[in-house]
Amino acid sequence: MIEVNNNIISFKKYGKLYEQNIPSLNLKYARLDTRNNYKIVSGIKITLTPDEELTLRNIVANSFTKEEILNKAKENARDTAKLHRENKIAKPINNVQVAKPVDRENIQGSITYFETLAQGADTINWTMADNSIVALTKTDLQDIIDTYVLRKAQAFAEYQADVATIEKCNSIQELNTAMAKSEV
Repeated sequence: MIEVNNNIISFKKYGKLYEQNIPSLNLKYARLDTRNNYKIVSGIKITLTPDEELTLRNIVANSFTKEEILNKAKENARDTAKLHRENKIAKPINNVQVAKPVDRENIQGSITYFETLAQGADTINWTMADNSIVALTKTDLQDIIDTYVLRKAQAFAEYQADVATIEKCNSIQELNTAMAKSEV
């Protein structure tokens, strides 16, 4: 969403939030959206870098304070951090899927009933994330569960640190810098 307030525009491009001064908006010829009570203007050009220019065709011109814009940016940053956390937790471990509860239930069930499933052998065949078949031991399966639990705890700790960092930011620029450092 592109937001304009007091000649400052905030928008996202390639996941990065920009905040830039723009010339006064001429709302005389703006189209009024009566359902949502805002005006839409077109044709504003913004220079992102010396060789890059963005022409905005439809801008929603609302009245937001800098604090409201920053709070919205923080909300977006928290959502991004949460998505990063969930993606980190869901990655396969040693090529074994763990993303869904049913994946982890299958692993735990196989540990519980390993002797029955193995029928006297030391291993059971397991379909891996890449659809290959690999013989796994009970210890292999337990190691995957243990790794999952530790990974999840680490991902939540990192998320909590990211949220604390996000909350300390006092500007969009600080927020962008903080998020770039945390790899979110």
